[in-house]
Amino acid sequence: MIAADTREVRSGIPEKPVKLGLYVKSRMLNTGDYAFTGDVLIERKTAEDFIASVYDGRSFEQASRISSICGNPLLMIENQLKDALESASNKAAI
Repeated sequence: MIAADTREVRSGIPEKPVKLGLYVKSRMLNTGDYAFTGDVLIERKTAEDFIASVYDGRSFEQASRISSICGNPLLMIENQLKDALESASNKAAI
C-alpha cells in the first residue's frame, strides 16, 4: 500500500501506481509526501523547490525529521537540478 499526502494529488503522481494495479490511499501525512509499507518515506521536491528549501533551511529540517521516524527515507528531486541551478542566486550554497 502507498499513502500519498493529499497535497500531492495535484501533481498527478499518485495516479501512476494505480495504473500499475497498486493501491494508493490519499491522506494527510505529517512527514513526507509518500509512505510505503515497509518503512519507506519519500519527500518529493521539484528542483526549484529543493534549491529554495536549501536557502531557507527547510531541507535540513525535513531530512532530519524524515530520517528520525523512518528506516528508509528518500528524497526525490523532480526536474533537472542543473537547469534550476542556472537561475540560482547562490550556487555555492547548493
